Amino acid sequence: MSVKSVVFGAVVAFALIAGLAAAYASQTDVTAQVTVTSACIVRLSASSINFGSMIPGQNSTSDSTVTAYNDGNAASDIYANGTQWSDGGSNTMTVGRTRYSSTASQAYGSMTALTGTAAAIVSSLGGGSSAATYWKLGVPVAQAAASYNQTITFSMSC
Repeated sequence: MSVKSVVFGAVVAFALIAGLAAAYASQTDVTAQVTVTSACIVRLSASSINFGSMIPGQNSTSDSTVTAYNDGNAASDIYANGTQWSDGGSNTMTVGRTRYSSTASQAYGSMTALTGTAAAIVSSLGGGSSAATYWKLGVPVAQAAASYNQTITFSMSC
């Protein structure tokens, strides 16, 4: 067998394989599908509110701001409720000493008192939008000196 016939045989074999591959190669389209559902996905700008040091009988003068962001595509109502203030012992302040508003720089007395029952603080927050809420505290006259904590629960409905 000569070198020419081996090379010729390899070329023929390659041509046959390439022809078969071309005969079986084709284009196939695949359709992708997704269903995007309605969702309200709310996050808050703060995980705590610190009113600082205050004296008995003092009301906050500056706002503590908590902004709600709706990262979803459905409108959401935002609710808040709270617990009474406590120093972990026998000293407390009522939940309503905490006040909120959707308008900045309101006087403490003009703001809405937080309650122990969830109440709407933002209505119909659209998808992709945000709304700020403004918070203040009023310390009662003769309130015992201590460090107090309160839990404010934010919830949503869409």
